[in-house]
Amino acid sequence: MKILTTTDSNLMTTITSLAIAILVGSSGQIIEAKIIKVPSDFQTIAQAVTNAQASDTIILSPGTYNEKNIEINKPLTISSEWITTGDRAFIDQTFITPTDAILFSINSDDVEISGLTIFNGDHTLDINARVTVKYNHFDNNLDPVSMETGGGGYVGYNLMENNLDDGIDLDIGISDSYTGSDILIEHNTIVTSDDDGIEIRLFTTPNQNIHYEIRNNTITGSNNAGIQLISYDVYTGKVFDIHHNIIRNCKTALGCMGGSNTSEDLSGASLMDEKVFLYNNTFLENEMGATGGNSMIAINNIIAGNTIGGFKRFGRYSAIANNLFYNNMDNNFIEINNLAEQSDNILTEDPLLDEITLMPGNGSPAIDAGMDSFILDEITVIEIAPEEYSGSAPDIGALESDAETAVALVMNVSDDYLIRNFPNPFLQSTIISINLSQTGIIKLDIYDMMGRNTCTLEEGLREKGIHNVEWLATDVNGNKLPAGIYFARIRTGNIISNTKMLLLQ
Repeated sequence: MKILTTTDSNLMTTITSLAIAILVGSSGQIIEAKIIKVPSDFQTIAQAVTNAQASDTIILSPGTYNEKNIEINKPLTISSEWITTGDRAFIDQTFITPTDAILFSINSDDVEISGLTIFNGDHTLDINARVTVKYNHFDNNLDPVSMETGGGGYVGYNLMENNLDDGIDLDIGISDSYTGSDILIEHNTIVTSDDDGIEIRLFTTPNQNIHYEIRNNTITGSNNAGIQLISYDVYTGKVFDIHHNIIRNCKTALGCMGGSNTSEDLSGASLMDEKVFLYNNTFLENEMGATGGNSMIAINNIIAGNTIGGFKRFGRYSAIANNLFYNNMDNNFIEINNLAEQSDNILTEDPLLDEITLMPGNGSPAIDAGMDSFILDEITVIEIAPEEYSGSAPDIGALESDAETAVALVMNVSDDYLIRNFPNPFLQSTIISINLSQTGIIKLDIYDMMGRNTCTLEEGLREKGIHNVEWLATDVNGNKLPAGIYFARIRTGNIISNTKMLLLQ
C-alpha cells in the first residue's frame, strides 16, 4: 500500500536473525555480538543486562522471573528461546512478573523485546527510544507498552489482554532531552482495556512531524476508545494512517478528544487540525463509530451496529467517501461540518459480514466496492496496490472477502512463516493458515494450556503452498471447548511450529 506519508519500512522489519555474529556499528567499528543465556550465564535478567555489551542478545530459558526496574541503556535484544527456534510455545513458557512496577526502562535505540509473557506490570515497558516490541503476551498490566517523549519504532504481533489502563500508551513527542520518531503498530490483538486500546497524546510542541501507522490490529472490549487521539489544541504536524483494523465493542472505535482531555465523552476535537487517514477499517458494535477532528479522510470503512451513531464532528477539511454505514440507530452522521466532503457512501445496506471471520460474505455490497485511491487537493494521498486485493477493486472494510487474500493481508504473508491463525482472539472458529515451503507429510494438532492434545485437524501429504484450515473450537468428539488459550502445532519433517490462539467466551 502506498501512502503519501509512508514510514521507512526498513526500520520496521518484523523478522529477527541471529545468524550474524559480527555486526558493523553505525560508526563503522566491528561489534562482536554474543548470546547470553539466563540463568546459565547469569542468574537474573538484571545481571545479564548489566554485563551485556551493545548488540548482545539475552535469551531467557523457560521459567518464571520475578524482576523489575531494569534500565536498558544500550542496544540489546531480550527474548525467550522462541527467537532461535521459532517455536512459539516458548513464549508462553517464559514468564516475567514485575508485580505492579516497571519491568524495563529503555533509553537506547535499537532495543528489541520479543517472545516473552509478562504479567502484572505497571507501565511495564517504559520507553524513551526507538525500539522493537513483538510477539509478546502481556496480561493484567497497566499500560504494557508505554512510550514516552523519545519513543518510537515498531510494535507488532503482540497479545495484550486484561489491560488495567491502556494496551499501548503513546506519549511520543519532542523535548529538550528526547526526540520521538515514527512508529508502526500492526497485527496486535488488544483485548479488554479498562481505558483505551491505544491512547495517543499529541502534546503542544509544533513541527513534530511524527508519523503513526496503525494497521491490521484487532481491538475489542475497551471501556473507552479502541484508538484515542488526544489533542492539546496546538497543531503538531503529526500524521496518522489508521487502516485495516477491526475495532469492536468499545465506547468508540476512534475517539478524538480536545483540550488535553483523556476522558472519552464522544465530543470530538474541534481544534485538532492534524491529518488522519482512516480507511478500510471495520468498526462494529461500539457505542460510536468515530469522533473526529478537522482533517479526517475516511474512505472504504464499514461502520455497523454502533448504538449511538456512525461518524460525529468531522470538521471542515474532512472527507467521508465510499464508506458503508449500517444499523447505526439512523445516526450515521452527527454534527458533521457542512464544508466536509460527503460522497458515494452506502447508507442502508447490510454488509453481510461472516459472523465468525468478519469477512464480507456472498452478496455483500462491500465486495469490490472500495476505492483504490483517494485524491485530496489534487494530490493522491491514499493508494492501494492491485496485489493487495483480490477482485476488480478493494473490498470495503478491514478484510477482503476472499479467504486466501484476507489471510495474506492480515497475516503479512510476505514474511516467512509456517503456521498462523486469524482471527485471534476468536469467538466460535478461527482459520489456521499453514505455509509449506515444500510438499511433505504434515500433522496439525490442537493442544490446551496443560499440553493435552484435544484433536488432530489435518494429517497426511500436502502440496507446497498455503493451506487454510478452519477450527470450530471443538475437541476430537466435536464437543465445544471452554474459553482459554490453545495452541495449534504443526509437524512436517523435522520441523515443529506452534501458534497461540485465544478462544473467548
